[in-house]
Amino acid sequence: MQDKVEQSGRGVRRRLAALALTGAMAAGIGLVAGPGGAVKADGTAREYQLVSRDLTRLGSEALQAGDADTARHVLESAVAADPSNAAAFSLMARAYQTTGDEPRARKFYGTALVIDPQETSALGWSGELDLAGNDLTSAQAKLDRLARICGECESYRRLKDMMDDRPGAAAQAADLDRMRGLEGSGG
Repeated sequence: MQDKVEQSGRGVRRRLAALALTGAMAAGIGLVAGPGGAVKADGTAREYQLVSRDLTRLGSEALQAGDADTARHVLESAVAADPSNAAAFSLMARAYQTTGDEPRARKFYGTALVIDPQETSALGWSGELDLAGNDLTSAQAKLDRLARICGECESYRRLKDMMDDRPGAAAQAADLDRMRGLEGSGG
């Protein structure tokens, strides 16, 4: 019981520290809400990118620590600072995915892949969503893209392992190999 209390206390402290840092960093570059809620700043684009990168790192750390809510809040700040940060969108999608909000996860994976079609984390994690929804065609297409982009990278291996572990995977793989052989032979 005491371990749970200590872990909970660390989670709250981590969340407060991340939120305080987010506010301090935003104030440091003069982020303000403009018309329609758009974020404006009096700093340079490079400053936005640096802040966004740091916030993305903090969001990733919160997500790895199992604190998806803090991760999501920090990553929302990261994409506000730099809306072209594909990694932040990908991690934010993962945070939504871990809390069960699949529609938002899909939306933000899509955004990450529009920004950077080779964002391997977005491809792998969205492929996991495809598998969970039994959309094997989309999952396989993402696995094939990962193979072309990064070979046997972590995202590829994780998605491949998930595909191989599902029931009936061996028979489907044999069928797919057989179909590929027919396509390659021209017949």
